[in-house]
Amino acid sequence: MADQVLLRLYHQSQGVHKGSKKAAEELHQHLNTASLPVSTFDLLLQHVFRHVELANEAHQAPTRWLTELLASNLLRTAQVLPLFPPPTQQNILLKALPEALERWFKLTTQDKDAGSSGELRNGVFVPSSVLQGEILAQKNESTYAFTVFLDTIGALVEMTDNEDTVALVTRIVQVIVANGRATALQKIFVRFADVLIGWTT
Repeated sequence: MADQVLLRLYHQSQGVHKGSKKAAEELHQHLNTASLPVSTFDLLLQHVFRHVELANEAHQAPTRWLTELLASNLLRTAQVLPLFPPPTQQNILLKALPEALERWFKLTTQDKDAGSSGELRNGVFVPSSVLQGEILAQKNESTYAFTVFLDTIGALVEMTDNEDTVALVTRIVQVIVANGRATALQKIFVRFADVLIGWTT
């Protein structure tokens, strides 16, 4: 049911009619997360990607919602990326990923910084110890999602002979280097060292 609500908001957000701005604001709030349910992600991606693909043909890609959607579940993004035919459809996603990754880093940083002294939820005080446990679980989920994502884009580079794909992945790596913590930087260097070794042997 919630999936259909978000899909309806997405379609209502298109165009310039009176309710489009309000629908866009509501949809943005729902996508302002790093853990969007997979069923919602998959349903929205079908529609958002098709609109972006059609707009690309007219050189006017409305990538805002694609960017927000990819950032809302990085693990699912990594899982579906290889399912899109290369290079054209994959490159549409890769083109949106630098901005999506910047957004994902901000979302996951906000999750880690929140809840240091407890908070109220529906009028009930939740102690900081419980919140810290939730934050640790979110951190583990984020670390796993990021690791799978790195493996995915590393595999794309290993298998491609398309220069545009390599250039787009290079932009993604630049975002990771600019935004990632030490562990993220270590993972990216190790993964792409493997790629370079594979190219030279």
